[in-house]
Amino acid sequence: MRQEPQVITVWVRLVFITAIALLVAQSVFIHKYGEPYPTITMPSFKGSGGFQNGRVKIIRYEAVFIANGEEFSFKPKVLLEKFPDSHIAEISQSLMPTPAVGVTKATPTGRLSRLRDIVFPGYGARRKSQDSPAYIASLKDWLRSRGRELVPDRPVSRVEIRWYWEIFSMDGNTLKSERVPIDIRVVTFHGEPR
Repeated sequence: MRQEPQVITVWVRLVFITAIALLVAQSVFIHKYGEPYPTITMPSFKGSGGFQNGRVKIIRYEAVFIANGEEFSFKPKVLLEKFPDSHIAEISQSLMPTPAVGVTKATPTGRLSRLRDIVFPGYGARRKSQDSPAYIASLKDWLRSRGRELVPDRPVSRVEIRWYWEIFSMDGNTLKSERVPIDIRVVTFHGEPR
């Protein structure tokens, strides 16, 4: 009868030691490779906007379809209306990253990286090059089809993805908003079928 509490104590200690070891291993992984999903610890929520010096700074973009010299501007919610709202931010960053935001790490090779990609299958999803011919052709096709839907009966010659900071601040009792351009990605359709 005296041995049962000792066996339980050993198991409890083993569980705590294992949990501590996993937390240490995850901390090393996060420091070396970036934050995985899912995680044991609470995520850092980096890059979700920020409050600094009495101002809130948020990165945003608009897709501007240009047809016959006229500009038709669409927010991500309209451009990506066929996708669930919960996916719009991630799809935006994957489809149209700006150099100031879409910085990705080099693709590591070796057994550890293959194991990581098996354990966390979505970890390497964004490592594909946005400059590859296949990616650019796919993006052009998708933007061309969205142009037909959003700007019907007009020949779209190009699409500009305009990234900007939207900065909010209070001036007394008045909310002020300011836009600061970051980058523009241009996708042209010159000489191509609409």
